[in-house]
Amino acid sequence: MALKLANNAVSKLAGAVTAGATSFAVTPGEGVKFPVLGAGDWFPLTVVKSSGAFEVMRCTARATDTFTVSRAQEGTAALGFDPGDRVELRWTNAAYSGMVADIKADSNASYFPLSGLSPATVATTANTVAPVVVRNGGGAGDTDVAALGFLCGSTYGAKLYLRADGVMGIGGWSATAWKWYVNTVDGTMTAAGNIIAFSDESLKKDWADLPPNFIEQLAGLLHGTYTRTDTGLRQVGVGAQSLQKFLPEAVVEGEKLGVAYGNAALVAAVKLAQRVVDLDKRLAALED
Repeated sequence: MALKLANNAVSKLAGAVTAGATSFAVTPGEGVKFPVLGAGDWFPLTVVKSSGAFEVMRCTARATDTFTVSRAQEGTAALGFDPGDRVELRWTNAAYSGMVADIKADSNASYFPLSGLSPATVATTANTVAPVVVRNGGGAGDTDVAALGFLCGSTYGAKLYLRADGVMGIGGWSATAWKWYVNTVDGTMTAAGNIIAFSDESLKKDWADLPPNFIEQLAGLLHGTYTRTDTGLRQVGVGAQSLQKFLPEAVVEGEKLGVAYGNAALVAAVKLAQRVVDLDKRLAALED
């Protein structure tokens, strides 16, 4: 069942209509102003008496100028009408509800909940529904992606898109494609530029040096190549629990432990550089 609408669809009754009638005719030749209906289609009608009283109806079939209707819709009562009373296709509450229902039922449509209305679906991280769904055309590769566009006037535009192989990224339009992207299958993230975090000293206080035996503990850190138990991929890295024992600030706690690799690597490089400088000084002293 689908709602059908038309602009400026207005006519007049060709004859009298009783309160119990389920069909009527409009002015000859003016039925064409109203939508063509297929099986299950409908459109709203408001029939208005000269006194201003009105009745909302639902038209379920139209044969040229003759309409088949359901009477007394949307809280109105069935009335008797005179020839010449107005027949109008008006936007009604049921029409709006029908439009929303049609959008929800259309697998190729997107549903945007309006302010103050509940979303059509409740999304979680586990289920397969979402209040807003953007689909591609059913193909694959860069020429057929599901995309949202963002445009600032005529100055700059960019897209957020998902490719059929699970790669999701930002780019295109004013930017080159794939400036930043993540493989949602295995979580690998790639950026065309540098990944930068604020490190201004004005944002930091309570500095503390690393323990004297940091290098020795670093040498004992669980490290190497391994197989991920969740993806089966071979990777290289360190053990978060092992690092947490002597550098907990570099370990991020969550559902699973994570490592701030850049922070840990740079601090370790500084300590190693200090050790090298110290050894150079000792070597130079021995040579003298």
